[in-house]
Amino acid sequence: MVIFMLKTNFFTKVRQVLRHRKKLKAINSPTMRILMICQRFPPYHFAGAELQALELSKSLMKLGIEVHVLSTRHEAHMPLHDQVDGISVTRVRTFGGRVQSVSQFFAAANYLYAHAAEYDVIHSHTLSATGLGALMISQLFGIPMIMKPSVGGPKGEIQKIYQSGFRYLLMPLLLNVNKLAVLNDNIVKESLRCGFRGDQLIKVINGVDLRRFYPLENFQKDKVMQYFGLNGKLIVLFVGRVVESKGIKNLLNIWPFIHSSIPNVTLVVAGTGDMDKAVRTAAKNCHSILPLGLQKDVSKLMQAADVLVLPSHFEAFGNVIIEALACGLPVVTTPVGVVPSLGLEGTAGVVLAGHSENELQDAIIKLLKDNNLRTVFARAAPKLAYRFDFDNVAKRYLDVYQGMLSNGNSTIS
Repeated sequence: MVIFMLKTNFFTKVRQVLRHRKKLKAINSPTMRILMICQRFPPYHFAGAELQALELSKSLMKLGIEVHVLSTRHEAHMPLHDQVDGISVTRVRTFGGRVQSVSQFFAAANYLYAHAAEYDVIHSHTLSATGLGALMISQLFGIPMIMKPSVGGPKGEIQKIYQSGFRYLLMPLLLNVNKLAVLNDNIVKESLRCGFRGDQLIKVINGVDLRRFYPLENFQKDKVMQYFGLNGKLIVLFVGRVVESKGIKNLLNIWPFIHSSIPNVTLVVAGTGDMDKAVRTAAKNCHSILPLGLQKDVSKLMQAADVLVLPSHFEAFGNVIIEALACGLPVVTTPVGVVPSLGLEGTAGVVLAGHSENELQDAIIKLLKDNNLRTVFARAAPKLAYRFDFDNVAKRYLDVYQGMLSNGNSTIS
């Protein structure tokens, strides 16, 4: 009897969802309802994927789309239901330790099973356990779903799943997702090697909030500098995870030489990571290094700085580069992520050929000593960032959602 009731309830739920989907197609409802899935979400986490989910949700809501965010409650103080910048957020309870991923998977699956009829499209930021749990239920109910891996390569989500002990359970599930949003050609090639079809892949760009990242006038910059106690200093800014793959080790190695060449310069490090201790040690030995730790909002720092340096070994996209350009901040970086498509070299910054410390040192010193060149780069920089405005990105995603609902194909360029 219990099994019969469970089966009856399940198929009743499926029929309800399918009736709703048919009704949506019939009336072409203007109030599309999106479930955004982000395993961690502001105001408790402010990494790249979380900020992309937040800002995309806000831009979609401006277009009249209903957006609800599903995240996880992995710390006891977090509310189960919340409003973040006007967005409704639900955090499902999960367990820590060795069962954390499993609990995230089933918590998301359980939530979507109970609320499947409330959503027309599901959009998961990263291929997290939370996203995979929702994917299982979305396929049962026929709800279109798009998933976006945030990182490719050996440490990326696709490879971790492909090489895990759960490969034979999770890969068939993942390979049936409606659309996989990919940030660069390397992730495209990786996805095809792992078995995704070409028509599943959507090339995407990340967005930037141009209402927050924009150039300041000089008198406004002075106020920001005063706030951080950096009046009259030249500022070299590093923003990002403080890990070796971001090139922070090379930057710390050459900094004493840069400071000896230009005494009136300060290296500001905004971020946290495995090399925090190395940054603090370097700051003790060289007082022209200012470690600020993780910053909720880096826009003011970017608006006041003179040069952004991000000598990364790898970037899936490189949001920091676009944000800096939007602020009119010249950039020294490497040809990773979005950089090769920007036309940055000689226009708004310097693109290094590789990871030579001497090349990095020369590029930073050249920009710091040439005020006229920095001014030319600063004026050109915002023009390179305009196409990444979140409002434009949201419109393109909306086109993808509508394409999935009508079983069509769409691309983002």
